[in-house]
Amino acid sequence: MYDDFVVTLPLSAQEKEVIYRLGAPNAAALLSMMRATPESFDALLGSERTRELQNVLEGSVSQAERDIVDAPLEPTFYTGALVDREPPSIPRPRFNVKERDYLFDQLQHLRSQEEHSASTKQHITEIEQKLNSMLEDHKPTKGEA
Repeated sequence: MYDDFVVTLPLSAQEKEVIYRLGAPNAAALLSMMRATPESFDALLGSERTRELQNVLEGSVSQAERDIVDAPLEPTFYTGALVDREPPSIPRPRFNVKERDYLFDQLQHLRSQEEHSASTKQHITEIEQKLNSMLEDHKPTKGEA
């Protein structure tokens, strides 16, 4: 049921099951996992049991495996902006952005009021229609998107 190295660990059956489910193929891999995320193992086993297990694993791995575990990891991902190509061209909107923002602000202000009179409801409807018309009339065509 368990990998050979899990069977030999001085753990309860329940703790062995937890360790087995982590999928570590050997003691060095488990030790590496424990060093990478000690707080996760503390949450799984408790800090005292985690330290005990880490001591057992450190004593059971060879010097060559310990050297691998102790070596710093090289980053395997890129961070920052992609600079090897030009950014995509985004077409300018074909409507007045300031007018759109002004209408949205008015709409939000009117909607935030506690009570809406008939004239306020009518004003909200008019602004919504203006916005819809503005945005629908100026959707990019298939070639512009």
